[in-house]
Amino acid sequence: MNKNHSKITTPEEEGGASFLPEPASRGLRSGAWQKILRNRTALASLWVLGIMITAAFALPPFFPDAASLPSDDTYLPPLSRASQGSFLYLMGTDINGSDLLYRVLAGARVSLLVGLAGAIVALFIGAAYGTLAGYLGGRVEAFMMRTVDVLYSIPRVLFIMIFIAAFDSRLKAAIDGARQWAFSIQLDTLHDFLESSLPYSRILILILSLGLIEWLTMARIVRGQVLVLREQQFVTASRALGQRPAPIILKHILPNLAGIILTYLTLTVPAVILDESFLSFLGLGIDDPASSWGSLLRDGAQVINPLESQWWLLLFPALAMALALLALNFLGDGLRDALDARST
Repeated sequence: MNKNHSKITTPEEEGGASFLPEPASRGLRSGAWQKILRNRTALASLWVLGIMITAAFALPPFFPDAASLPSDDTYLPPLSRASQGSFLYLMGTDINGSDLLYRVLAGARVSLLVGLAGAIVALFIGAAYGTLAGYLGGRVEAFMMRTVDVLYSIPRVLFIMIFIAAFDSRLKAAIDGARQWAFSIQLDTLHDFLESSLPYSRILILILSLGLIEWLTMARIVRGQVLVLREQQFVTASRALGQRPAPIILKHILPNLAGIILTYLTLTVPAVILDESFLSFLGLGIDDPASSWGSLLRDGAQVINPLESQWWLLLFPALAMALALLALNFLGDGLRDALDARST
């Protein structure tokens, strides 16, 4: 009686096609980037975002000092000249006489940084949580996902308000204490930096709080993909060969989640920007005199009335934010199509 001894081999040893789906990074090198270039909407979105980011970070240093300071030129309409000098207010001025174009660019830096940083926080938490839940399965997965359902039931604004109330004053006190310490030992550069950072102290709290609520959807999406990947033959073969869960997740599962994660990252950034703008509109965001798109929209809404309307204070920040959100959403759609192995 002949005994056939079976041996587990990798797809490469068998000489056949690999069971491992093409990772997103390899897909970008082999053809996904070409798909993005052929997608006119996604390509235009890349150009729009590139121009906006470049303008937000490169142009403000070239403005005269008077653009960022209060002046007597309050509520000047667009294309008005300054009362002193030949400076032209392309977008008009606000209630303090500051150049609105300068404030929109400064607000773009804050909103885009908060959106990107908050989305990255959500990405790491959601990807790690969803991967563990999907790979472990069983009762562990059930408990972890029910925890996600419970967190979904907590009102987002209430959570952020509690987070801000708990940590905002403590963070400002810590920065102020560090500022006084720098002054006492005559570190003027550090003292000036900390003093200028006080209006932006709430940004860190907003980033953390927004990241801690935006990861829930990411966890659900990643968990669903991992449930499919863990049943693939390349994962089954790795487990049969004695590989531990950590190498399997790092070498086999996460590379195949890169496309999903990258796509959802581009869709999470506008969600975080909207949340930050809404909070700033309610007065829970960044402190004056710093600005974000949400705080500019709040200031513009306060001067809209039937008798006399300074429409430019609401129009230009709204256009800038809408353009950025549309570009990010279109770019996310383009990435989804480009990284989809079923698309042609």
